[in-house]
Amino acid sequence: MKKSVKIILAAVLLAAACAAFPFVRSLSDEALLRKPEDEVYAKMCRLDTDRLIRKINRIEKKYPDMSDKAALLPLYTALTERSSEFTADQLIAQIRQEETRPGIEEAFVNMYAAEGYDSAGMLALLDDPETAEETKEYITAHCNLTPDELCGIFRGSDGRPAVIAIQRLAAEDSEAAMQLVDEFVSGAPENISDQKYIAICLGIAQYYEEHTGPEDVASMKDIYIPMMKTIFENGKSDLVRDQAVYALGRLCDYDLFAWLIGNGNIDQYCKISVIERNYRQMKTWIAAAKSEDDIRAVLDAMQIMPTLEIADALEEAITQGSLPESADLRSLIETVRAKGVHAVDKYD
Repeated sequence: MKKSVKIILAAVLLAAACAAFPFVRSLSDEALLRKPEDEVYAKMCRLDTDRLIRKINRIEKKYPDMSDKAALLPLYTALTERSSEFTADQLIAQIRQEETRPGIEEAFVNMYAAEGYDSAGMLALLDDPETAEETKEYITAHCNLTPDELCGIFRGSDGRPAVIAIQRLAAEDSEAAMQLVDEFVSGAPENISDQKYIAICLGIAQYYEEHTGPEDVASMKDIYIPMMKTIFENGKSDLVRDQAVYALGRLCDYDLFAWLIGNGNIDQYCKISVIERNYRQMKTWIAAAKSEDDIRAVLDAMQIMPTLEIADALEEAITQGSLPESADLRSLIETVRAKGVHAVDKYD
């Protein structure tokens, strides 16, 4: 009888241990992520590559909403240092595997780039509907891509990759970016998606922040400002309209600034963003003004976002005699001083 009891007890304990094993393993992973980075890295370096990949995938799957992704950096580092162990095809195959999680996909993309493999494999992943959207964004942002390849990504995608592609293109080859914008603007606007509209607005704004010559300013005023006003007026969503306002606000043109501040269809939050963006330019406009009418939009902006430094600029213009004093102007300055805030001078 005693022997039977022992056997039954052992069986019960074994079953309990088996049932508890996944929980124990979960605690082990959680405990690992709480250790110092150098200790985690050292432990991961002792694992063979296949086991390391399985461990990273398991942790990512187990904690899909992990807020602190930095905890996984030692694991990704241990993996990316082994990039020479993989051929280009092997890395592409790893990314395509169903069980591969988004974070480790980015690590494989880094490994592909680190080995200097050609971009064809990455471009194929961008065209593959099975590739995770996060991975497509990462490829577009971080891989070594030519201007022609970035143009192709913009033409062929409607999501965040299109936005990233036009931003990179505007920074690396602004002429190509503007040609690409022209291509879409001259087409049928009803066929352009919201994301494509947003990408176009961002690309135009970045271009004209970098190109301020007379010909550029003329084309901005004659072609692209009217086009972006149309995007705002015909925008199919609030997101498109807000992005159009954001892009227009970056152009620092007085007539455009006046249009934005005086437009009743633009909400106050967007107008505040425009005022912040044009803080330095408002001071320039005040210094050059000969009358209140020359800076009417600036005075209207102070009703929306009273800014102490603008009150100082107005006071200085009156003192120097370039701007005539009036009761209304003096009243506005006093109101701004009483209710105003300091400028948000965060834009170069």
